[in-house]
Order: sequence, then structure tokens, then C-alpha cells
Amino acid sequence: MIYKSIITKKVKDTFLNVQNHNYDAVLKDIDLNVTHHFAGDHALGGTRHDKRNFT
Repeated sequence: MIYKSIITKKVKDTFLNVQNHNYDAVLKDIDLNVTHHFAGDHALGGTRHDKRNFT
């Protein structure tokens, strides 16, 4: 139950930071070696392979 509360708060805080364009706070905990894929043929679509591609 405690773990769920901690994760829920972290997720909510992350979404608030995205909403408020506080990307440094969002990216501070992301490892330099990360792969993220967002499906679709649009501006957000594609694969990012490291932290630099998120900013």
C-alpha cells in the first residue's frame, strides 16, 4: 500500500510538471540510456533513444 502511494504521487507530479512545461523536473530522473517509442505518424510519433532527444 505504501509503494502504491509513492508511485501514484510520482506519476501525478510528473504529469503536473509536463502540464506546466517543467521538463527539467520530468527528465531529471531519466537515465541517459533510454528508449521511448510513441506510435503514430505525427509530431510526437517516433522513437527516441536517449535523454537528449526528449528536450
